[in-house]
Amino acid sequence: MRPICEHIRIQGVGIDRQLSALEKRGFTLYDIRKINLKTAEFGYAKSNSAEILEFLSQRGFSVSVLPPKGAAHHVQELRSNLFLICLSLCALLLLSFAMRYVWHIEIRGASSYIGEIRRFLDEENIRPGIPAERIDVKALADALTRRLPRVAWVRAYLQGLTLCIDVTQGVPIPKIETEGGNGNVIALQDGVIFSMDVYAGTPAVKPGDSVKAGDVLIYGHERASNETLTTLRARGKVIARSFRSDTAALSLTSYESVRTGRSETHALIRTPLFSLQISDSPAYLTSEFESEYLPLGGAWIPVYLEKRTVHEVYLNPSVPDEARLKAESGRLAMQKLLLSLGENDEIIDKWLDYSMIEGGIILATATAEVLSDIGQFSPETPN
Repeated sequence: MRPICEHIRIQGVGIDRQLSALEKRGFTLYDIRKINLKTAEFGYAKSNSAEILEFLSQRGFSVSVLPPKGAAHHVQELRSNLFLICLSLCALLLLSFAMRYVWHIEIRGASSYIGEIRRFLDEENIRPGIPAERIDVKALADALTRRLPRVAWVRAYLQGLTLCIDVTQGVPIPKIETEGGNGNVIALQDGVIFSMDVYAGTPAVKPGDSVKAGDVLIYGHERASNETLTTLRARGKVIARSFRSDTAALSLTSYESVRTGRSETHALIRTPLFSLQISDSPAYLTSEFESEYLPLGGAWIPVYLEKRTVHEVYLNPSVPDEARLKAESGRLAMQKLLLSLGENDEIIDKWLDYSMIEGGIILATATAEVLSDIGQFSPETPN
């Protein structure tokens, strides 16, 4: 096995004879390379350094020690990065220890049951920081399914450092429309009646009539064969044409960041659990930064060295693209409007209006003509 070598360059007359003399003395020479008649480079075991250098100096040779090569170079690199290697090993040990625990609990689909699930987890002492081996996910899912009678099922599983609990809600039994007391069907909002389907009661309006919120659409009574009125629970579907609108505002005032030319570089060590700042960051009033990441642990150990270059910037007022802002405000207003509509609402037409208000603000108003069911049951008020 080749030892750790030291490489030198010698200059003088009779180099070949001296190299042969060294080999006759029992020294093994490596990587011999003659540069010219009076200059040569070679390596030898580092343990023989003192004897070989003394031998050559006594014979009048000029000796220069060359930078480390091969194994000697790796040893020197290892020594120079010893602190960083130790720090990475400590981070790796800490990460491997932390991966045995659950640090986050994610509950999905619980809706109104989320408080009950959290209370149950507290009762079972299941909270962030618990060892993963102490959690029986199958028993946990079965217990939650029994505790929450209106859910279809509960699925619990470990995903990395997270305990995931997925709740699938049961489909509730629809209410019977004739349940409850008597009453009328009233208008939920303003509109023009488009169509009516009366299942029980007496219609109070007809298609084409304009109604306001609170107007009676279907009376909660019917006339019997003997001309007497019988009170009941009014039921029906009333489709009306109405207008919905929503707004969005964007300011014409905008700024762009311009770099001053001043910048500083500092480094951080990042892991999934923490980051360690090696050097201080500059105290600029306004700044932006660029980062380069160097993996220290390879593909399987998420430890990175981040080299961050922080640039000082100042904010410079810029002339905005009014057409782009106008289009963006219109898109936002239309998005808000569509999100406010019901699942069964039918859009007949929609449009956008723009206006400029004080302070350099563009106001976009999105309006839609919608067909929707505006009927809402109103219980009868006792006299």
